[in-house]
Amino acid sequence: MMTMDKHQIADLLLEAQRTGIALDPSLRQPFTLEEAYEVQKCVAEKKIKQGNKMIGKKIGFTSQAMRDALGIDQPDYGNLF
Repeated sequence: MMTMDKHQIADLLLEAQRTGIALDPSLRQPFTLEEAYEVQKCVAEKKIKQGNKMIGKKIGFTSQAMRDALGIDQPDYGNLF
């Protein structure tokens, strides 16, 4: 479960992207898949409000071999800006 709200996490991720400074590893927390996608959605909404344009989606881990190697049971996706 998230200990920080999705908007706080999104703000931290956007700041890290803006500055190029990685987040402190101590901020890591376990997420459910649903929570992770909620944070991703929040990041996308904030980027759009900042004037960025979403141009597509990126699908990852489409290979069963890669999913097996990383212990992932399904492909994932992200937004392209």
